Amino acid sequence: MKNKEIGYKKIYNCILIVGMLGLLVSGYAMCNYVLGMVMDFQKHIIGVLQEHDEKYVQTYIHAMFEVPSHASIEKGDEILELYGYTDAGIQFIAHNMGMQECIYVVVAVFILLVGIIFLSFYRLMRIQQQELDLLRQENFKLKEQQMQEEYVINQNRRIQSFIENIAHQMKTPISRVYTSLDIVESELTDGTNKQHVEECYQHLDSMNNLMKRLMDIGRLEAGKVIFQKELLDLKSLLEELRESFETEKARIHIACEKTTHFYGDEKWLREALLNILANALEADKSAGSVEISCVQEADYVKLSIRDFGQGLHEKDIPNIFDRFYLPQNVKENHTGIGLNLAKLIIEGHQGSVYVYNHSEGGAVFQIILPVYESLKVRG
Repeated sequence: MKNKEIGYKKIYNCILIVGMLGLLVSGYAMCNYVLGMVMDFQKHIIGVLQEHDEKYVQTYIHAMFEVPSHASIEKGDEILELYGYTDAGIQFIAHNMGMQECIYVVVAVFILLVGIIFLSFYRLMRIQQQELDLLRQENFKLKEQQMQEEYVINQNRRIQSFIENIAHQMKTPISRVYTSLDIVESELTDGTNKQHVEECYQHLDSMNNLMKRLMDIGRLEAGKVIFQKELLDLKSLLEELRESFETEKARIHIACEKTTHFYGDEKWLREALLNILANALEADKSAGSVEISCVQEADYVKLSIRDFGQGLHEKDIPNIFDRFYLPQNVKENHTGIGLNLAKLIIEGHQGSVYVYNHSEGGAVFQIILPVYESLKVRG
C-alpha cells in the first residue's frame, strides 16, 4: 500500500511539473502570437498607406518606434471617436487580427492546465496528509508499545528487587539454623535423629542454592557481573561437570573434538552448563542417557545437550527460558530459574541458546559461543 502511494506521488509530481511547464510554454507562445499579429497589422497599415499616400509612410513608421506619450494616445482616441470608431470598432479590429479566437484558446488551455495543476496539487496534499496520519498512528503505536515495555521492565525490576530483598533477609535466619543444627548434631548419639538432622541440612542447602541463584539473576540483569575471561577447554570442563553428578555420571556421554576452546568465565559458564545438564537428566524419567557434543568452527563453538525423554510440549518451547516458568510434567521441587540463569550467563558471553525437540525423541539444548578471536574483534 505504501509503495502504491509513493508511485502515485511520483505521477502527480510529474503532472504538476508538466502543467507548470505547459503554462510557461503556452504563455510564451501566446505572447509571440500576439506580437506577430500586431506586427502583421502594422505591416498591413504601412502597405495601405504606401498605395494611397507615400509621404505619410515614413511618418507612420517613425511613430511606430517611438515611445507612446499620454498626449498622443488621447489625441488618437479623439480622432477615432471623430470618425466613429468606438469600442465596438476596437473589437472589430481585434476580430480581424484573430485575437479573440486566440484569447479563447489560451483561456481554455489556461483553465485546463490550472485544473490539472490544482488536481495534482490536491492529490499530493491528500497523499501527504495520509502519510502524516499514518506517521502519527505509527508514532502513537510506538509510544504505546514503548510505554508497555517500560511498564513490564519496571514491573520486572520491582519483582527482582522484592526477591533480592527476601533472599538477603533469609540469609541470616538460615545461617542461624545451620549453627543450631551444628550444635544439635554434636550432642546427638541416636542414628535416627542424626538422619533427620542430615535431611534438614539438605533442605537448607536447597534453600541456600535457591537464594544464591535468585541473587545471581539479579546481579546479571543489573549488569553488576564482570566475567573474568580466560581460555577454557570445554571438553575438560564437561568431564568435570559429569564427575560432579555422582549418581548420574554413568548416564552422561561426551563426544567433543580434542581442541574445543572458548574464552570465558569458568565459574559462571560451569553454572550455566550445570543447570542445563541437570534439566536434561531430570527430563528423562526412564534414566536414559544424555549425550553432549561440541564442535569447533572458525568463529564459534556449538555445544549440544540432548536427552532421550518425551521431549517438550510445543507451548513450553517458547517459554522454557522464562523465569519461574514451570513446563508440563515437571517435578514438584522445580523452581523455573535454572534455565533462565543459564540463558543470562550465555548471553553475557555474547552467545545464544535455544531448544528444540529431536526428530527421534527427546529435547536438544543448543549453545553457540564465540571463540577468542571473534570475541576480540567484537571488543
